[in-house]
Amino acid sequence: MKILLLYIKHALHMMREEKLFSGIYIAGTALAIAFTMVMAIVYYVKLAKIYPEVNRDKMVYIDNLCFMDKEGRVHSTCHFSDYAFEKWFAHAKNVEYVAPIYSKSDRISVGNGKRNIIGKNGKLIEVESQVTNHDFFNIFKFEFLKGRPITREDVEQHNPVAVITNDLAEQLFGKDVDPVGKMIGEEGDEYRICGVVKGASPLTPVSYAQVYVNYSYYYQNMVYDNESLSGNYIGGFSVIATVKDNAQYQALKQELDATAARWSQIMEGEPISLTHTMSNHAQHVVEIENELVPFHSFTDWDLVKPYVGLFFILLFVPAINLCGMVAGRMERRLSEMGVRKAFGAKRNTLLWQVVWENMVLTLTGGIIGLVLSWVALYVMRDTILTMFFDSDLLNDTTFVSGEVLFAPLLFLGALLAMLLLNLMAAVFPAWLSLRKPIVESMMEKR
Repeated sequence: MKILLLYIKHALHMMREEKLFSGIYIAGTALAIAFTMVMAIVYYVKLAKIYPEVNRDKMVYIDNLCFMDKEGRVHSTCHFSDYAFEKWFAHAKNVEYVAPIYSKSDRISVGNGKRNIIGKNGKLIEVESQVTNHDFFNIFKFEFLKGRPITREDVEQHNPVAVITNDLAEQLFGKDVDPVGKMIGEEGDEYRICGVVKGASPLTPVSYAQVYVNYSYYYQNMVYDNESLSGNYIGGFSVIATVKDNAQYQALKQELDATAARWSQIMEGEPISLTHTMSNHAQHVVEIENELVPFHSFTDWDLVKPYVGLFFILLFVPAINLCGMVAGRMERRLSEMGVRKAFGAKRNTLLWQVVWENMVLTLTGGIIGLVLSWVALYVMRDTILTMFFDSDLLNDTTFVSGEVLFAPLLFLGALLAMLLLNLMAAVFPAWLSLRKPIVESMMEKR
């Protein structure tokens, strides 16, 4: 412990003596960490289990009904009707929960998700809405502040019920008023509030809305064209479900393929596919970002390698520059090292001194970089967030939540990666320099 404290004390002394070198080193590390943290936070929001999408590791997306030609190629796609959801998905055996959704992602643009409701002053307010069923609140773990979610009985009885967010409740009724039991909507399209939840963020677009209404009431008077069997299945829904594990995921795919084969015969022999756009959460995010067709033939490495390369560049390029700085500095310190070796200092001792000097510099730069990433995400959030998220959903109050900004594993991962690269950049030139004979080191010009 005493030796460690001595190393740290020496490193702090070195920072005071070599202010220019230390400043450049810390600034380079801080900027690398800041850029990396901003990117890491963005993809953490997209991929990690955060409120209310804590079941992302189990979620399954089925975006479209695909009509196939005889060669098995897709010639057209559409979203599902509520009728199609009931026939094909609502009673699937290989799911935990399954729900229809009006998705707001870039690749699934179904309407605009807007709904008008009457505010306190009698004027219409446009809000983001979601039309779904009871299982939606099992897939997404919302925190209920008042009341209850939409239930199976509500769906079966076509009850006109809705769940709203706490922000909207306060906007409509005031801060101290219990909105449960009150009616919202327009004349002829009103819903009774059954629950109030802590709102989701526009950064989680699948779960985000201000009003969640019972889809069975919304579509109870829908009339389908009996002369066009396939037309009964075309609507505005995508499907989202949860499965227990990959085995159940594969079983669900087989079940839906069998369902599609049966219904292809009913639908006048036109081949259809229910699983061509079936994906897990990570695949779904990457498909949307890159506007790709579902890549079922791709490996997990194919999914992550663009992002591994991006983070590698963000960290590795600064490390190369720092390696050059450390190498130049070690050349200037050869005479010092030679003198210390002449007085009995071991090579490992001198090497550990260099290591701890760089660890202190890297940790200092890492902490500054973390703070810079927070400042950037606050000051430049409009610019940064619109680069990576659906700008139609973002608003002036959109922010990155504390659970993401203060995710310790995220910061530790970025910091450890930077620390490893910086140590490699420091240790290698130091090791080469310390291999020189004592006389040659002492003869080196300072």
